[in-house]
Amino acid sequence: MAQSGTTPIFLYGSVTPGAEPQASNLETSSTRGVEIAVNAADGVIYYKDTNGVVQRIGGGGGSQGPQGPQGETGPQGPQGETGPAGPKGADSTVAGPQGPQGETGPSGADSTVAGPAGPQGEAGPQGPKGADGAQGPAGAQGETGPAGPQGETGPAGGGANYAPWEITVDGGSLLFSVYGAKVARLDNDGTFRTRGNVIGFFDFEGV
Repeated sequence: MAQSGTTPIFLYGSVTPGAEPQASNLETSSTRGVEIAVNAADGVIYYKDTNGVVQRIGGGGGSQGPQGPQGETGPQGPQGETGPAGPKGADSTVAGPQGPQGETGPSGADSTVAGPAGPQGEAGPQGPKGADGAQGPAGAQGETGPAGPQGETGPAGGGANYAPWEITVDGGSLLFSVYGAKVARLDNDGTFRTRGNVIGFFDFEGV
């Protein structure tokens, strides 16, 4: 509190610990003088030197560093002895609140539940094979291929003239060749063909 009849002087400063002024906050002039700032919490006075650097006076040297990390908690001390029991209070005549109702237990098994299904019966014997269906119609006759080259004339034999026939199987049909040239064909439906003309039909049902 200022004395009566005096004018108090307030300096630029702070009461926050660790707060420091910036160079732009202070003025140092050869004509106007040197401006100072005070940190009342740290007990430090600040000024700006002629190089424009903020300097400090007092406070035990440099600015206060940041607070270090908190140390580990020490082990818990032994538990103290239990004190004597206090006097028994008067019996209350007010009944305590009723506890919550317990959960409903699971319901018992339903006696009307159907038992498990019995095992599946064995499969019956396979029925007899049905009669074969009627044979479908013969497919369309294919085009007649070109005639093969004429074979060489064999040597003349004495007596009757017999040609050397050769019979081969082609997809269920019989091919008749003489001297390597195919001259006739017997299909599996009984049709006998020669040189592209039908000359006979064989009934295999009676063979």
